[in-house]
Amino acid sequence: MKKIITVSTFIAIVVLSIAFISCGSSGDGTPVGNLDNNNITDYQIKLSENTLTVDFEAVEKQVQLTTSVDWIATTSVSWIHISPSYGKSSTKVTVNIDQNNSTEDRKAEVIFKNEKNSIALQVSQSKQVQEQKPNIGDYLYSDGTWSKALDTEKIPIAVVFSTETSIKDRQLGFKNGYAMAIVTPLFATAGSGWKYKPVWSSKEENVFSINYSSIEDVFKDKDGLSKTLEIVDKVGHVEDYSTQKNNEAAFPAFFAAYDCYVKRSESMSCWFLPSVGQWYDIIVNLGGISPQFSFLSYNAGDAIWEESTTVVDKLNSYIKPCFDLPYYNNYIAMPGTGTSKSYWLFGSEAYHTSSEKSSSMAYCIHFALNEGWYLKGTDYPAFYYFTRIGGIDKSNSFFGMATVRPCIAF
Repeated sequence: MKKIITVSTFIAIVVLSIAFISCGSSGDGTPVGNLDNNNITDYQIKLSENTLTVDFEAVEKQVQLTTSVDWIATTSVSWIHISPSYGKSSTKVTVNIDQNNSTEDRKAEVIFKNEKNSIALQVSQSKQVQEQKPNIGDYLYSDGTWSKALDTEKIPIAVVFSTETSIKDRQLGFKNGYAMAIVTPLFATAGSGWKYKPVWSSKEENVFSINYSSIEDVFKDKDGLSKTLEIVDKVGHVEDYSTQKNNEAAFPAFFAAYDCYVKRSESMSCWFLPSVGQWYDIIVNLGGISPQFSFLSYNAGDAIWEESTTVVDKLNSYIKPCFDLPYYNNYIAMPGTGTSKSYWLFGSEAYHTSSEKSSSMAYCIHFALNEGWYLKGTDYPAFYYFTRIGGIDKSNSFFGMATVRPCIAF
């Protein structure tokens, strides 16, 4: 009896036959369909990332290479090192990039390739940026930058007089140096108007309990910032104006410096009353005075330099160019106070330091211009130009009042 083949069965047979033919063997016995698929799969080559962007420092990076056949990596530059530089399958490749000591950015590529395909890894490395260090006499600006020539587009607030800081100040993060304020700040105490000559302290006491063995030892004191902060912490600093001014009456010179209204960058310290050692750096580094000094015959504890006018002129040469800037015309001169900008210039003045000489005396720097004084080794008064570091009464007396020239660490 014959079997009857239905239409549906016939169609199924035809479909299977076509499928068999399409998957048939080539002349060498390799399945025709698999040949193309194997060619595509076997020779693919991939990287986990195609670009590396690094800074100037030496660095090590890793990239995942994916392939299933022999490969090799090459580059035309000597500052890129590949490990391994060849292989037979997928692996992690280490890319070592040397430090860029040049003044230019640089780019290169690493080529990974096999018999049929290749892929490039793009490497970009930035140039080494030389860190700009301040120099003596640079202008320090309110944004924390500095420059040798006065930048009239910025607000200069101080002049760099030292490119080193004390151990205490380095621990606080201030490593670039110290700068002297361009202005002498006005201040107000409770029940008084604006002034610019505060006293060191309203009472006699041994505040810091530091004894200096010699005047040379005094010059090593570079801790005006920590002394100012110690006073502020001791007295307290509050928001209420009248209360604060009463508090500050105990140490007016310190707070006149600390409350200096000149704006500054957050990267800088507060304004502070400079120490003797910092004043020494100012008159030597900015004023051009000799590091050597002599002693007055009447007081071996004071240091004297037989010159003053040249020092004052040099210090003022940094300040005068700033007076024509809008900032100083509109803000520093403090309209309404009736105070001339000439107050900010150096002259025949005494200037406070934060260094203590005794319970009743503090050290000060004194510029004497055409002032009567006894010449060293003589008994006759004469007009004498001198710069002196000596003592000044702390309490509120005529000789106890001196000017404040704040400084800043950065």
